[in-house]
Amino acid sequence: IKRPPGLRFDGIHHQLEKLKVWAKVFPDFAPMYISSSEYFGKVINEIIDRIKSIDVMKLALLSQNELEEFLCNMNILQSVSQEVEYLGNSVFSTDNATQAYFSTVQGIKSVVCSWGS
Repeated sequence: IKRPPGLRFDGIHHQLEKLKVWAKVFPDFAPMYISSSEYFGKVINEIIDRIKSIDVMKLALLSQNELEEFLCNMNILQSVSQEVEYLGNSVFSTDNATQAYFSTVQGIKSVVCSWGS
């Protein structure tokens, strides 16, 4: 479950759900489930902060590395927003990730639409 930032988190809910089931049957797995969920929540919150720190009006001014990081982080938030129904039972909230993803996408769409004006 502990993946480096920048990777997509598709299927992460399956891993968390496996740990959750194991934790119910084998209490020794409970700390692993809790720490994994907390870690995942921490990573997501850090990504949200990074995304919110970027002004979408200035995306064209980012360096290649900064743009790659931005896109990787957006991929992660997209993964979370697509799996929100499965991740909703976790020990962290997915609402902020979903909101950050969709508001950033909307901001980018607005910028692109303004180019045609």
